[in-house]
Amino acid sequence: MRGFLEKRYAVPDFWYGVLAATLVLLPFMRIRIDYQYVELSGASQFIVFVVGFFGLTLAARVKVSSIKTLLRDRATVLLGLWCIYSFASVFWGEYPLLSLKRAILAIFPAVMVYLAAALVLQPEKVAKGFVIGLAVVTAVCVVYALVGLIADLWNTPSGGRHATVYLFGMEFSQALGQRLFHINGELIQLQRFSGFFPNPNGLGLVAATCVLLLLGIRQYAQPRSGVLLAIMFAGVILSGSRSAVLFLTSGFLYSFLCRAVDYRFVAIVMVIGALSIPGMIVLTESGMFQFSPLPVWVFQQEALTATTRGTYLLEASRAALTHWIFGGGFGVGAELSFGDYAEDMAVHSVFLNAIIETGVVGLALLLVMWINFVFAGSRMDHVNVETHKLMVCVSAALMALFVAQSVDLSISRFHYIHLMFFFLLGLVSSFQRVELEKKV
Repeated sequence: MRGFLEKRYAVPDFWYGVLAATLVLLPFMRIRIDYQYVELSGASQFIVFVVGFFGLTLAARVKVSSIKTLLRDRATVLLGLWCIYSFASVFWGEYPLLSLKRAILAIFPAVMVYLAAALVLQPEKVAKGFVIGLAVVTAVCVVYALVGLIADLWNTPSGGRHATVYLFGMEFSQALGQRLFHINGELIQLQRFSGFFPNPNGLGLVAATCVLLLLGIRQYAQPRSGVLLAIMFAGVILSGSRSAVLFLTSGFLYSFLCRAVDYRFVAIVMVIGALSIPGMIVLTESGMFQFSPLPVWVFQQEALTATTRGTYLLEASRAALTHWIFGGGFGVGAELSFGDYAEDMAVHSVFLNAIIETGVVGLALLLVMWINFVFAGSRMDHVNVETHKLMVCVSAALMALFVAQSVDLSISRFHYIHLMFFFLLGLVSSFQRVELEKKV
């Protein structure tokens, strides 16, 4: 076994990262041809990802001693406790079979991705490949989104289909959204583009993540990183995603403040702020709290209000009060909150959803695990300058994702954001493990 792990032919570390990023994103991509989506089914996405990633990890060289070190690491133990408790909640939940299915779909790939990143021997090269891979795939999607914008501006007849390109006798389009603005009494509607992502929010959030991560590898990838950075910013704009803007604002704020203030203090303040966001939305929707000092025009802007998410969060808060101790089962937050309407509604907060599904115990494990990884990356100031810059940006991305997920639900489902998140956690553990092995 030791010989198989340590002597087999290995994929070069950079390309290992590139292939990992490709497997994280590509199974979830889709295109609309003649107004019909061409995409993999949920089951096919899972199979393609698991088979592809399993094959990739078989081609990775691993040290047996690294496995032992990783399993004793506090971060891995905390992650394991969260996974075990989340899986255990299946057995006392209200929808055990559905919960079991969704737990397998979410937790098994999460552990696979985490270990695949945490056991690499050269995390710097893998991280560089992973970031470049994410950025290149996203850049292709941004270009397609830009094509959609051009088509929407110059090729959309009155009453016609938006962002549609007519080529070879077929119609090529993409998933769209809208962003509404009230300006001088007029309602202005702007299109939001997704490229090959399932929705505009996905494009925006992945592009925003790439911005922070590309800043961390600038020393490795000049001048390509500059071009990719510009494309990623364009992706955020084209997506019109509020989550992406919140992500970037939080990430830059964390990076800036950590230069002057202890990173632990900054992280705790941002955690408290993020956890308060869904609470404030629920109080506002219920009428218990009002932002009366704000001018009326603020509440007329769709981009500055919770819209339907506020209604969903208010309804979900009632389910949280019912299941707050141990939860009603992993993966079934929507069913517990909305009943027969679960297919069309979602609990748009990973933390409120955690209370509904796994109770305060599950929420506490999730918070401690997540914050521990942010701390682990932020305190790596004894490494070389290049590695330190990379880890600061990875930590900023994890902190920014924490804030963004306060009003979104991705990291506890089988989703590209979910897979990307656990790969970043694995990279943090890998850097820690390598530094520890150097000391030994």
